[in-house]
Amino acid sequence: MILELQREEPQIFSEAAVAEPQEMLVEDVRQEITWGAYAIGEDIPGLTGQ
Repeated sequence: MILELQREEPQIFSEAAVAEPQEMLVEDVRQEITWGAYAIGEDIPGLTGQ
């Protein structure tokens, strides 16, 4: 669906329009990794943060 929208309306997918949501997604993933490391810690055998 997104690819079709991008084909039909390329002007809404400018570099500037894509940059902000992309930065937000990167930050969301960073926070999720941090939370997962905090919640899990080193208490589960075989599961590491690496």
